Amino acid sequence: MINTFFLIIFVILEIVGLIGFFIKLREFIKVLGYKGRARAEVVAVAQDTVQVGKNQTETYYSPIITFRANNILYRKTFTYISEPAKQRIGSLISIRYDLKDPTKFAPEKMTSLFAQTFGFLFMCVGLMIIASNVLL
Repeated sequence: MINTFFLIIFVILEIVGLIGFFIKLREFIKVLGYKGRARAEVVAVAQDTVQVGKNQTETYYSPIITFRANNILYRKTFTYISEPAKQRIGSLISIRYDLKDPTKFAPEKMTSLFAQTFGFLFMCVGLMIIASNVLL
């Protein structure tokens, strides 16, 4: 009975993981279609504090970058969020951008798809282990 419950929960989590994987895969394929390449410079860091509990807040940092495409200088907030130590003003980030609309850009390295793939594979292994225990 408990094994069946865990199997159902695992199947639900597997479906959610599969949906997340395909969303990331779609983003990855879209970025591969971006033919423009540039080195973007971090010129500032935006700070956003969010209330997460009654007496608790979390602060997020997003780099503001500039890059040149089609002889136009673009200044955009990079949607990557991290801790301030990872954002150094003056550092360079390799990006890809859409030649038709340079405001659509993404980092050259997209490691989140790699991590998502391994998470999905581990979930599949777990699902097989639980399913084998329930079916035996």
